[in-house]
Amino acid sequence: MCISRCGVVATVEDGRLTKVNADPAHPNGCICVKGTAAPEIVYSPDRLRTPMKRTRPKGDPDPGWVPISWNEAMELTASRLLEIKAKHGPEAVVFGFGTGSGSATSDFSRWLERLANGFGTPNLMAAIHICNWNRDWGAAYTYGTATPPPDYDNTRCILLWGFNPHASWPAAAARISRAKARGAKLIVIDPRKSGPAATARWP
Repeated sequence: MCISRCGVVATVEDGRLTKVNADPAHPNGCICVKGTAAPEIVYSPDRLRTPMKRTRPKGDPDPGWVPISWNEAMELTASRLLEIKAKHGPEAVVFGFGTGSGSATSDFSRWLERLANGFGTPNLMAAIHICNWNRDWGAAYTYGTATPPPDYDNTRCILLWGFNPHASWPAAAARISRAKARGAKLIVIDPRKSGPAATARWP
């Protein structure tokens, strides 16, 4: 559920996932609280396990959610999409998905793009404009290729601009710590005194 792709060792006891730990053999060598909490996510009583259908109008205090089968959900979704397409054209539909940093989006985003293309709409909405569009597409439009991930292992100076890897990307935080240990300078620009800001070294 993250673009960091941290390796894990999952413990299953009596057919039940009970623990998730970092895989020491994986290059990242760590996981975040989201990875550690995987068993809680899997077995949460609030987790949706079946599609839900609204039975009351939007705005009603009680949406009247009722569970439906996957087949019914697929048929309902397809029929509504085709109805909109026939009445207003395919460009009346926007296919949207969340960030790859907080969901399994990275695993299905390319398939959703194919679905949008097959449906006939260029309208694809994602959350990468918040944290990743500039790195991937901004650089591609400017230089002809997406900017690669930072080379923390060889750099001599690291600039973090509004980025707190200790909270959002532990694998990057570990690489930054190793870089600092071998003498790399760390510059942090952030309105908050985040973890990295407290240990930043200025030239």
